[in-house]
Amino acid sequence: MARGRASPGCSRRIARSSRRRGVTRGRCRRTGAGPSGLSVPHERLVTAGEERDCERRCDSSRAGGLGVSQGWLNGTLVGFDLETTGTDPREARIVTAAVIATREGDPVARREWLADPGVPIPDEAAAIHGISTARAVAEGRPAAAVADDIAEVLVGHWRAGAAVVAYNAAFDLSLLTAELARHGLPSLAERLGAGSEPGPVIDPLTIDRAVDRYRKGKRTLEAACVEYGVPLSAAHNATADALAAVRVARAIAERHPEVGEAAAWDLHRWQVGWYADWAAGYRHWLQRQGRTPAETSAIDGAWPLRSLSGSES
Repeated sequence: MARGRASPGCSRRIARSSRRRGVTRGRCRRTGAGPSGLSVPHERLVTAGEERDCERRCDSSRAGGLGVSQGWLNGTLVGFDLETTGTDPREARIVTAAVIATREGDPVARREWLADPGVPIPDEAAAIHGISTARAVAEGRPAAAVADDIAEVLVGHWRAGAAVVAYNAAFDLSLLTAELARHGLPSLAERLGAGSEPGPVIDPLTIDRAVDRYRKGKRTLEAACVEYGVPLSAAHNATADALAAVRVARAIAERHPEVGEAAAWDLHRWQVGWYADWAAGYRHWLQRQGRTPAETSAIDGAWPLRSLSGSES
């Protein structure tokens, strides 16, 4: 839990207190954070680039209400969602998008986009989000302009110290990254500059898997809304999904206070480890089911940005 005791420097080393399955429980020496009963990645060396990035995190925490004594719940949370042409982030294109800034779960500002993806929208995708190829061509903006806009809006929120919330963030952020590259546009990291990484990111899916690992049933956004009592009247509408993601994240934090009391960047780092653990476990499960090595190796454990060279998970 965050205790608000700052010390000089920006070391992200973890004070090792116990180990389980290759991870460490403890407290960050910089923030005093460390969730009770949850596992955080164990200590490693920090590169010069990461040290600079850590300075940016601490600055943004002070500027944006995400300080170590308050936790991320008290800061601006920015919901983000894409509706797309498919499920492979390397190849799918953006159709609609929403970025919604919230305070205490209520919207305070929003941006919405409809794109002409430049390729036909498959019927099965249109049946999910309701946007046909004809409508996208007639009403949508060029895909490059939409991707560039979304990236600038997200980066602006990060620079202001806000956390971006996306359900299954590795899909949405990886797809956006692929779109930017496809159109020769600067990546999120390049826009942030100085070796910075995109973030902080809060992914209710990744957190839910960590705090309630053995719960049976689906882990879709709709299922999470039912589990945590969050209304969702228009699933697969980018605006509704973005807002629901924020509210699910808040509901998880209320049920599991050790999550809500963390600083945003601490939670971001914990999710990197949690996602990697989940991916390793899923690969092992696939192996036990007799899946081929190609199928199991396709499960990418990187978060919040996947490797776009081979994974489809």
